[in-house]
Parts: sequence; C-alpha cells; structure tokens
Amino acid sequence: MAKTKWVEMAHEKRAHVFPTYWYWKSVQYVAKAIGVEPTIYACYYKNHEMSYVSKENCFTDIGAKILAELKKDDKLIQRIERTNTEEIPKLIELSQWFTENDLAGQSGEILKNQCLKVYHQFMKLMEYSAMGTVVEFERPLLSNYLENLLKEKVGDESVKIGEYFNAFTTPARSTTPQQEETALHYLKLKELAGDLSEDEIAAHTARYSYIAFGYDGPGWSLSEVKERLNGLPAQKSELEKQIDEIKHTPAVIKEKQEKYARELNLIDHEKYLFKVLEILGYWKFERKLANQRSHEMMEKFIEELMRRFGFSKAQAKMIAPYELKDILVNGRVDVNELNNRLKLSIGLFTGFENDRMVSGAEAQNIADEIEVSLAVDTSVKEIKGVCAYPGKVKGVVKIVNDESDMSKFNAGDILLSTSTMPKIIPAMKKAAAIVTDSGGITCHAAIVSRELKVPCVIGTKIATKVLKDGDLVEVDAEKGIVRKI
Repeated sequence: MAKTKWVEMAHEKRAHVFPTYWYWKSVQYVAKAIGVEPTIYACYYKNHEMSYVSKENCFTDIGAKILAELKKDDKLIQRIERTNTEEIPKLIELSQWFTENDLAGQSGEILKNQCLKVYHQFMKLMEYSAMGTVVEFERPLLSNYLENLLKEKVGDESVKIGEYFNAFTTPARSTTPQQEETALHYLKLKELAGDLSEDEIAAHTARYSYIAFGYDGPGWSLSEVKERLNGLPAQKSELEKQIDEIKHTPAVIKEKQEKYARELNLIDHEKYLFKVLEILGYWKFERKLANQRSHEMMEKFIEELMRRFGFSKAQAKMIAPYELKDILVNGRVDVNELNNRLKLSIGLFTGFENDRMVSGAEAQNIADEIEVSLAVDTSVKEIKGVCAYPGKVKGVVKIVNDESDMSKFNAGDILLSTSTMPKIIPAMKKAAAIVTDSGGITCHAAIVSRELKVPCVIGTKIATKVLKDGDLVEVDAEKGIVRKI
C-alpha cells in the first residue's frame, strides 16, 4: 500500500470495535447514497484507545457533494429528517430484544441473526442520518460557508459573528437531555415534598442512563443520578424557575433566530441554509443518543458472548460484525487475534464495499504511517479550533477525559478534553472555558457550552497533545484560538 497522509477527526480514550466499526462502516453507505466513492479511512485501535482517521480529503470530498445537494433544494434535508424520525424507533425496537429475552436459551444462529438485524437497521438509519456528521467532520464545510456569509454581512472582526452563529445553529426544539433534566427537577420537587421513593429514582435511572453511555459505557448509575439530584436547588421556587426556563428554551431560541434574521436581512435561501445546519445538529445529537440507547441494550449480547466463550468484555467488543457467524454458529474463536487487536489493530475501509480488521505487521505499518501523519510540534504556543460559544478568558488547564479526572478540577479552570461526555458535565459547569481536540459545531461540548454560556473552542485536534495540567492559557473563543501564556 502506498504511503498515505492521514488526518485524525476524533479520538476516544476508551473504545473498541463494537460499536465504532459500525459507525465507520456506515460512511460507505453515506458515500454510496450521495454518489462519491471514498478513498481510504480507518479506525485505529491501540491499547483500548481509538482514533477515527482518514486519508486527507476523503471525507471532504464526500462532504462537498452532500453540501452541494443541500444547497440545491430541500429534498435531501427532508430525507435526512424523515429517516431519523422513521428509523430510530425501529433500531430501538430491534435492540430491545436483547433485554427482553433469555439469551442463554437462544441458539447461536438466533443470536447472530438478531445482532445482524440490529446492524442492518443501524446502517439503514445512518445512511442518511450520518450525512450531517460527514459534511462537518474532516472540515466543517457548511459551518465555514455560513460563517463566511455572516462575515460578509457584518465584517470579519465583528464580535457579533459568534453570537449570531450560535443562535442560528442551536436547535429550537426540545432535546432529550432537556427532557431528562426537567424530569430530574420534578423528582427533586417530590423529594422536597417528602414524596419521593427509591423506585422512582431507579426508574429515572433506567429510563435515561444511556445518555451517559457513549460508545463503551457504563451509563448513569443509581448513585450518580442521586448525586445529580442532590446537586439541584433545595428551594421549590428556584426549581420551578429552572423548569420554566428549560421548557421555554426552544421558544426563546426561535425568537432570537427570527430577530437576528431581520437584523441581517437574510434572504430566504440564507435562512434555509442556517435551518439546515440547525436540523443536522439536532438530529446528530438525538440520533447519537438513540444509538447509545441501542448500545446499552446490546450490552446483554456482549455479556452472553462473555459467558459462552469465556471472553473478557474488551475481547468480546473486538469482534467485527462479519465474524459473528464464524463465532456464534461455527464456534471458531481466535482469542489470540482478539488480544492482538486490543494491543494494536486497524479497521480498514476502502471504496463503497471493502472493509476488514487488520492486525500484526500490516497493522503496524499502517499505524506507523498514521503516527507520522499525526505528529505534533509540542512547542507551538497557539492552537486553532472552531468557536462553539464566544468569550475570552484566562485560566489554568486541567485535562478531564472522564469522571475520574474531575477531582482535580477547580472552579475557573480551563477544561481540556479529547471530547466531552455527559459524565463530566459537573466539571464543565465549573469551567471558565472548554477546549476539545475533536468535535464539530453540533458535538456534545458545543451544545453543552451553549446551554451553560461557557466560552468553548472545539476541533483543535492537538490541544491535549500540546497542553498539560497546570499550563496557563488564554482562550479567545470568538476567534477559535487557545494561546499558551
């Protein structure tokens, strides 16, 4: 294979083949639906960590075609919204089978077939739903286009650009996390009235734990939900005020969007394109949560693999979907290969159809190429990313990638993360600013920072490689710049 110039689009501190391989496989479906054959891209697994990487411009080429179709008319965005609305419930229904049946009593053939039903439904959903990710992943194509449009209207240096952009791209409809937050507030009201039972807290946990699940789990535990409950105000009036604010957030956002559209004299097509980005952002977030709900239910399947074959959870999660028949039906298991994959392996994707897991010498050769491509000059003093929420602050860096890192975090620190997740929101609430390596304008960090009104720079790619705990930095989120002082 010729030398490849690789780019990294996201990095996870803990992730395995299931389900990340599924996500990257779905890009081939997206590419085929839009008619642009992908060159080469990969999942890079090493010691339980994972990077989404691709040949330079692979995703940009696909994204450019998606953007052209979105700009042409509203047929594609209607298809994307319809796909999410119709296919998400089907994915959840198929995944629930694993929680509603005694898996120990099922044959390998039945388990394999049910897992593949979920897999194919996942692909049917992602074929159009993931277009919103692809168009913004390697380069934020639509975001850049709309940001330049704003600059043409108000000038390159206007402090209003970030404010306008965030207003137009924030979903003007209720999100699942907002619904969960409202439900938690109502539990707190019941607690203050002395009418809250343990069963009600457990039911809330079971209903919403997947919000914190991510790729690899676990979701919220009962103790974590209780801790969040204890963190809410102890005054009825304040709780009711916060509930009212959450409920009215979509209406407030819509009103602000309409006001800014008038200020900027946006024509109908410009309003449409901002609406497209808003819709893509909403469904990327909601679909990701639905996927996480499916992953959480599929943990029962992973546990059954562990029971039948003596796998560890990590080993079971290194199985590729095309290997299910060999393992579950034919009983062919290569534990050494699974262990090798945990140490170093590549999920390699080329063209419309080709995909395979690679380990050993071939994986090492590709890994060497990736490491050379992603090498960073750690002496740089200025890091560039994308503004998710405007503001300019100084503070001390603390790297927080999971909940175990939160104990070192103090109010006013700069939260630095490869990518944020719901379990570190308590630290995000205390942060003077948030900076991430990965993510686009519709990622978790971007959405949470807007809700909290905390300056945020996303998609720096290198921040956690250049900065360390204790570094003093200035975050100029309006310009998407982080400077080491």
